[in-house]
Parts: sequence; C-alpha cells; structure tokens
Amino acid sequence: MALPGWYLAAPGVRRVTLEQLEALVAVGRGGSLIEAARALGVPRSTLQRRIADLEASLGLPVIHRDPRGVALTDAGRRLVERSRMLLDEVELLAASVRDAYEIGGTLRLVYPIGLHPRILVAAARALSDSLPQVRFRATPGRHPGAPGEVDVALYLGPQPPPGGFVARALFRAPVRLLGAPSYLAAKGTPASLADLEAHASWMWAPDDTAPALELLAGGALPIRARGISPDLHLLHHMAREGMGLVWVVDGGLDEGAELERLLPVLPDLLGTSVPLWLVLPEAMRDSPKIREAIETIQRLASTFWPG
Repeated sequence: MALPGWYLAAPGVRRVTLEQLEALVAVGRGGSLIEAARALGVPRSTLQRRIADLEASLGLPVIHRDPRGVALTDAGRRLVERSRMLLDEVELLAASVRDAYEIGGTLRLVYPIGLHPRILVAAARALSDSLPQVRFRATPGRHPGAPGEVDVALYLGPQPPPGGFVARALFRAPVRLLGAPSYLAAKGTPASLADLEAHASWMWAPDDTAPALELLAGGALPIRARGISPDLHLLHHMAREGMGLVWVVDGGLDEGAELERLLPVLPDLLGTSVPLWLVLPEAMRDSPKIREAIETIQRLASTFWPG
C-alpha cells in the first residue's frame, strides 16, 4: 500500500509511452487537466490514467494538485522540456516516412561534384517526366552523407560509400590523363612517363588518397600534383585554360563545337576506370518513388555510357 506523498512503481510497469509523455506535455501547456484533456481530445479520466501510469513507471510524482488546479513538479518540468523535443522528433520521423513512401513529396538527390551539366539536365528532365508529383532537392557532394539525409545518390569511387547504404554499379567511367590541344602544341606532348616532370598536373580524387597516376600495366606512378579536387567540371576547364594536364574522369560526351576537346596523354601507359554507384539507404529500397527514380537513372546512364 502506497503511503501519502509516496509514489511506488507498480510491479511490472517500467515502460514510458509516448501517450503518457504527450499527456504530461498537454498538462504543462494547458495548466489544468480539463484543458489538457480537451487539447488531446480524450476524456479527463483517460488523461488522469496516463499521468498516473507515467508516475508509476517513473516512481516519481510529475504533477501536484491544489485547490487552484495542477502544476508540474521539478521532475515533471524537466520531463516536459525533454519530451517536447522527443515528440517533435517523432512527428518529423513520421512525416519523413510518409513522404518517402508516397509518390509525392520531395526526393533528395546527391550527385558527384562537377558532374557534366548535360547529364544533370538530362537527369532533371527524365526524373521530372517519370515523377511529375515529386519535388526535387539536388545537391552536389563528395559523399552521400548519412542515410537519413538522402534518398538517392550517385557516387564515384572505387568502393561504394559505407554506413547503411545499398549500392549498385551503373557502369565504370574511364579515368585518363588529359590535356588541351592548344596546351600540348605549346608545351609539347609527353612521349614518356619521364616527360611528365615538365608539366603541371592536377588530379581528381573522390577522397584523400595520395596523388598517383594508374598504370595500365598495373601499379601507380606517384606524382607531385599541383592540386587535387573532387570537382570534375572544374578540372576539365582548368585543362582548357592551359593550366596543365589533368587526371580526371573522362565522361565520353560530345562537348560541343564551342569547347576544345581534351586529348588523352600517354593513353598506352596511363588509365583506369572508376564505378559510378547508384546509392540509397537500405531502409528506402522499397519506396515507390525511389524505385521509379532508380529505373529512370539506370535508363539514363545507359544512353550516355552504352557499354
């Protein structure tokens, strides 16, 4: 038997529920049981039972009653402060799940920094056509980020990104040492690996690996790179501006007559390839809009890189 002013946890009652926390938060906001019950749309007896169950689970009083109404105890005030944040997070979680598993909502897409604009425009058009009810938030990035921050990602790298993702390699993109024809005509086209010492070299890298050129025969040639960047588009244009040779993903696209076509340097000695991964959080693989986005991106990839 509980003594007056003492609260004993009921045997077997240990779990605090969201309904109990919601009831306490409503009491804190309304200042009375009647107002709290009205705000939650439940009978006063139901609200009182939830508060009593919460106190039994905690083994602490969370409200005290007096002739003027009810007020929170110190423990109750502390619990309300933390519960408000928790209930807000639960609501955000529910909203994100509803958004993900409906055809509407927002699709968060991360793509490699500097991916060719023609690919991005084609992807935007294809996704808009296949998912007309969906809004898009497209962000360039070296890494997809955390699974809760992205729905679909394209990632260039030797291995798929770790951390709660599933991935599929769409194709392998060629990586070559490239130079602009005007630059090579002025500075001379390297005829051997030793000739590279006379040229400034800039490198694409998806991570913080040491600068080196991959040899077709196997192994790698360490170089003193002038700079390293994950931005593909930037490196292509640096080469066209005559800043040196670039080790970069070669998209294999027609750049158009207005742009100087970059030429492979030592193509019989240097070169490799890197997979373009289609990445998504494992928990999202069955979402209808995610499945449709995956199919659209796969079809699009095959038009740019048929092999």
